[in-house]
Amino acid sequence: MSWGAYITGEGGLLAQYDKIACGGIFGQNGSTFAQAQMDHVQTNYTEIIDMVNLMNDPTPGYEKGFTFNQFPFALLRVEEGKVLHAKGKGAGQMFPMTIQKTKQALVIAIGTADAVAGQVSSSVAKIADYLD
Repeated sequence: MSWGAYITGEGGLLAQYDKIACGGIFGQNGSTFAQAQMDHVQTNYTEIIDMVNLMNDPTPGYEKGFTFNQFPFALLRVEEGKVLHAKGKGAGQMFPMTIQKTKQALVIAIGTADAVAGQVSSSVAKIADYLD
């Protein structure tokens, strides 16, 4: 299966939950394996490196939040340095985000404003667990 199929294919990340607005699989070094609606992240790979760093030390994210795909986020929690949960911040931007780290990649999904955070997390986990 190609990397793109893990995002946009039947059974891929976007098919897991219809309220995922964008998603991608990125190498921990910032490389893009596959993505949908994350063109800004693809061209600004440092945002991926910043996410890896937040998983290792979430303190700056808790203090100031972070920007990803041109949107500001509030960091909610990081679980065991492997799963990051955040929400968009600002007027009308209360959308959930989940990132799960595998051995070689990050699986990322951002939901729509009316998405349920748990469903976004579950969708990311299915793909990340399969890749791990």
